[in-house]
Amino acid sequence: MELRQLEYFVAVADTLNFTRAASLTHVSQSPLSRQIKLLEMELGVTLFTRTSRSVTLTPAGRSLAEEARRVLAGTRQLKALADSAARGRLAPPLRVSAVATAFMSTVPDIIAGLRDTRPGIAVSVTCKDIADIEADLAASAIDVGFTRAFRPSPAFDSRVLKKEPLVAAVSSHGKWAHRAQLRVRDLADERLALVSREVAPEYVDTIIAVCRNSGFSPRIAFQGSDYLGQLGVASSGFAVAIVPAPLRDMKFPGVSFVDIVSPVLETALFLSQNRARPCPYFDEISDLATALPATRNPRSRSARARSAPVPQR
Repeated sequence: MELRQLEYFVAVADTLNFTRAASLTHVSQSPLSRQIKLLEMELGVTLFTRTSRSVTLTPAGRSLAEEARRVLAGTRQLKALADSAARGRLAPPLRVSAVATAFMSTVPDIIAGLRDTRPGIAVSVTCKDIADIEADLAASAIDVGFTRAFRPSPAFDSRVLKKEPLVAAVSSHGKWAHRAQLRVRDLADERLALVSREVAPEYVDTIIAVCRNSGFSPRIAFQGSDYLGQLGVASSGFAVAIVPAPLRDMKFPGVSFVDIVSPVLETALFLSQNRARPCPYFDEISDLATALPATRNPRSRSARARSAPVPQR
């Protein structure tokens, strides 16, 4: 059985006309009819019922036509893949997982950049918390992970892609709503809403340390598993939430965002891969992140020099 026989057969099956099928396949009718006859002899079945006025598929012909179309479609796909590989366009797939806030500032631009430079790349993306991302990296279930905290491990290769400020999320009807900036010590009498220590211990510990260095012990009144809970508490006026700056883009009802200064608090965005199975795009992703515009609300060098880095999910 040859592919050209299947092509001729499908052409006749689609048109139910030998003359038209011959025209579509760019052969004369006699060779086409001969190849169909050879195919029937090889398979031991009759594929068409022919009369002087019509051509119809037999039950065997209908079954073969469906499978033949799949075979020909698969063949075309293989040819396209081979052509892409020969031209250097075939890119291995990329499996990405990231924490939610990374999708608000960096990950979409990186994926768009990769697809621009590598049109053939297949990208799959999931949104998970840091513990699940670390587990997936360890199991080689993903190629790279984007997190706002990373526990050092010899199994992973990690680098800081960028740093972004933490901001205060406050009630739009509260006393801080119209302030451009807050000092850390302004929070001394405020209840604070943070991500729970179980989720991001470094984040909580660092904020506590910064508050104590500013002369007070923070009043932590809420600790949740995600940022939506923090923003909900902030909108009620019950507490001030400390969150990554990209959350500004959410336009959460009843919440205003205020910069925190003296010192500035920052959160780092990490890119990580499994050392045993390095991602072929790791350096390229890092370069794309470096080329992205700086975070909103740029600060002076002196402000950055006083910043306190805060790892966070």
